[in-house]
Amino acid sequence: MKKIIMTVWAASLYTSFSYAKLPPLITEPQEPPPTLSESQPPDLRGPADVLESNQGYISHVHFRGGTVISDEELSSIAQPLIDTHYSIEMAKRVIGKINALYEKKGYPLSYASIAADGFHQGRLTITLIEGYVVRAEVIVDQANIQYKVNRVLKPILQEKPLTQNSLEKAILLLREIPGYRFQLALPKPKTLSGATSIRIEEVERKWIEPDLSYSYQKEGDNDLYATVTVNSLNSWIEKVSLSGLIPVDSERDTEYYAISMDHAWYDPLGIKGQLNFSRYKDNSETRLPLLGVELDVDQSKVRDRYSYSVMAPLILTTARQWKVRAKIYHTEEQNDYDVTYQDLTLDNIEQTTNYSAFSLYTNFLTSIPDFYWFSTLEVRQGVDLGANKSELSNNQGTRDFEEGDLNFTAWIVNMAVGYDMVGDVQLQVKGNGFYSDDDLVSAERVSYGGRFYGRGYPEGQAEGDVGYGAEVMLSRSFHYDLMIIDQFKPYVVADTAYTKFNSLAIEHNLSSYALGLEVSYKDAIKVAFEYAVPLDDVNIDTGRKSELYNISASWNF
Repeated sequence: MKKIIMTVWAASLYTSFSYAKLPPLITEPQEPPPTLSESQPPDLRGPADVLESNQGYISHVHFRGGTVISDEELSSIAQPLIDTHYSIEMAKRVIGKINALYEKKGYPLSYASIAADGFHQGRLTITLIEGYVVRAEVIVDQANIQYKVNRVLKPILQEKPLTQNSLEKAILLLREIPGYRFQLALPKPKTLSGATSIRIEEVERKWIEPDLSYSYQKEGDNDLYATVTVNSLNSWIEKVSLSGLIPVDSERDTEYYAISMDHAWYDPLGIKGQLNFSRYKDNSETRLPLLGVELDVDQSKVRDRYSYSVMAPLILTTARQWKVRAKIYHTEEQNDYDVTYQDLTLDNIEQTTNYSAFSLYTNFLTSIPDFYWFSTLEVRQGVDLGANKSELSNNQGTRDFEEGDLNFTAWIVNMAVGYDMVGDVQLQVKGNGFYSDDDLVSAERVSYGGRFYGRGYPEGQAEGDVGYGAEVMLSRSFHYDLMIIDQFKPYVVADTAYTKFNSLAIEHNLSSYALGLEVSYKDAIKVAFEYAVPLDDVNIDTGRKSELYNISASWNF
């Protein structure tokens, strides 16, 4: 009997346990879509510069200075002025057209003006001032960060005349310096040369930023997740973060922690790198029906992941952003199974899977007033760097055992669209697609459920080699000036998800709807209460469909 059970047990190991679910908050985080409230750089032009001048009829128009507006464009503006009566109102209209042309071409410090003696004996002289930044004044206490800010500003000091894209990129890169907030002053040039200076002053500094998040789900997990970030240690190390699960459930034996270091490769272009390590440990007990009997299986999982990535922005403006990232990572996973039947030990099995992979990723953002489009594309490719291993050990010895294809290829796409409708009503649509024609190891498979497509189910309910998810949310924001609450946002959301395996006859269909309320105070506190109803598959943990209550909270100290 024992021999028969062991033979069938070994064959069922892969199908029964290789797709064990991960708890919430510790899977690789999904990049959130941007908000619609990104502030725009200031308008630097101001009113048209026209001084009082003599009166009379214009016989000739002369442009002094200027390089970026063509002669044809200037001629089209000047020609209608010939033989017309000069006046302040007419001059302001002309200056406004030229300034609008500078703005359209993307030159924020360039403008036109007419001096007091600009009209004389029928000759109208319009001065074109094309501004550039000749000097940067950086007021920051920490010398390393002052050096970093100067490096970020270096491209705009080398550009003549200054373009809007270069200015916006510098401003956005300054915002990305962890723990710092700056005030910018960039006056309009007053001299004919167009030279001006930029002033950057530190207004806030946070060297240490603790964060705390909590999630609870009926019939799901109860997690408290803490992160401590140390910002701007020097001009190269931007931040170091330590995060992990804090035990709050005595019945759950799960550990997770991670440490990461973000650093700058080349500040003027915004090229950054990240080194990361994470460890996940979990112990679980399961009963496996087999040949009319039930085997008790105690599983112990340890998963370590090491990764390094480099990200660079190809386009970085307030209206459009395009970033690319290359990442290499190595995963080592060990699963120990103690198999017993009526207190009789049948086997002790140790499964080891080590592999490396390379990832190419890109994201693109388009943002205009009341609307944004955010999309990502990633391809992951398994590679053998000499440390790949996939084997199974028990009391009969050690042998090769491939849980999945280590030389895998997987494609992942994400999309999010947000639209501000009437008042403070917002419509948001999100989608995710995952495809691979390989049999993936458990750590690489797509997983849906919870807030990631399947709110009426616990996290990790749907897993597979191929899958997709979609969500539609309608929300309404109410703003108040209370002591600890400044926004109430009720919402309704409907979602769906589907997964399948390439070699196993297992499919999952999730669909649900939820009603929720999100309460927040600035960017520091956010609490969400949600009632979710599953509509499709049953809960694989309970074998039934039942409503769920989801609670989540985050606190940025």
